[in-house]
Amino acid sequence: MPSILPKGLELACVIARDDPRDALITRRGQDLSKLQPDAIVGTSSLRRMTQLLHFRKDLRIASLRGNLDTRIRKLHDLEFDAIVVALAGVKRMAFKNLKYQIIPTEIVLPCACQGAIAIEIRKDNTPIRKLLKKINDQRSLECVNCERAFLKEFGGGCRLPLAALAVIKKKSIYLEAAVISLNGETLIRLQDKAPIKKGEQLGRNVARALLKKGGREILESLNHG
Repeated sequence: MPSILPKGLELACVIARDDPRDALITRRGQDLSKLQPDAIVGTSSLRRMTQLLHFRKDLRIASLRGNLDTRIRKLHDLEFDAIVVALAGVKRMAFKNLKYQIIPTEIVLPCACQGAIAIEIRKDNTPIRKLLKKINDQRSLECVNCERAFLKEFGGGCRLPLAALAVIKKKSIYLEAAVISLNGETLIRLQDKAPIKKGEQLGRNVARALLKKGGREILESLNHG
């Protein structure tokens, strides 16, 4: 779902969010820190690639595409030593005998809205909006709106090395976000909080702060790369 919706549409509902973290899947269940030097790790995400390289420069990151079944099959066909995917997808598919480790957010921060299922409707469709209130999880919606505001302010989406995760604690919403250079050497990471109802402004503020701290230079290097 794009960070800027077409005119006349709105995000009306977010189902209770699943775990937004990433999972490292291997054939033997190794931890990320225990992979051998030069291990081939498959991912199609710039966000994952850059954060993995920031954590371990000795890894070899290789492009991995296809649905989750296809990605896991490529791992077992020995094309990769490990693959990184969204934990929510692994749980939803309920694979049996799959060996994986949850990657801490301190190492790999998720992409904005990972683990969330949202429903988009026409703004003038009042009956559907009322119906969706029955399955909407307001805390998840507030977090998703915060993260989407961050993306919109940054002018990016999943094709940029951006990460953002909002969580609600008591009466405040906390947003942690990062922008990473393609080689993984530079990682700029910030966290801030605000009252829950000001989550979207929080997202914009964190994006602006990251841009000022060097994020703009990283984006410019991508455009000229």
